[in-house]
Amino acid sequence: KIVFLIFLDFSEILAIDNKYPNIDVTYTKQQLEALILKYQLQKDTMGLAYTYWAYSKNQEKGKFLNESPLPNLRKSMEFFKGLKDSSNYYNTKGAIGSYFMDRPFIKKYAKEYIENATNYFKKTNDYHSEIGHLINLANIIIHENNFEPALLILNRCDSLNKLIKVDEFGYFGRIQSSYADIYARQGKFEKA
Repeated sequence: KIVFLIFLDFSEILAIDNKYPNIDVTYTKQQLEALILKYQLQKDTMGLAYTYWAYSKNQEKGKFLNESPLPNLRKSMEFFKGLKDSSNYYNTKGAIGSYFMDRPFIKKYAKEYIENATNYFKKTNDYHSEIGHLINLANIIIHENNFEPALLILNRCDSLNKLIKVDEFGYFGRIQSSYADIYARQGKFEKA
């Protein structure tokens, strides 16, 4: 009964703002589990895809201690793939790559996942998504001390960011931080 009441309250919130959960909003575990149940009963694959993605984002933020976001990211990615929603499929694939970046035992897969996402977004001219994933790719390459390719990637990020004219995702700061990392690693501290 409690879950059902939470589900009803949460459904009203979703109906006002958006049909599906927003991946950048903080939800309780009970809200997310109620949404999963709702979308399973309705056989709403898109709802499940967004809910699992939102679930993983909350796990990444540490909202649910000792839980890896990876299983929920993979579920989300597979639902988007089944729906032939390529944009969200590649965004979740890039998110998996970003998750791999900080884990030494699976770090080698990070580059592959993120390159895959950036190639898709480059082909589709989705500059917002491309920039975000390219910055992560540059950071992987920087940590390999491979500075020339990283500089080329960051230059592309910089150009794309100027092209879109609106830095709503804070890309400028992330790009500058990556440049600073390159110069600091090269001992060019004043430039960094």
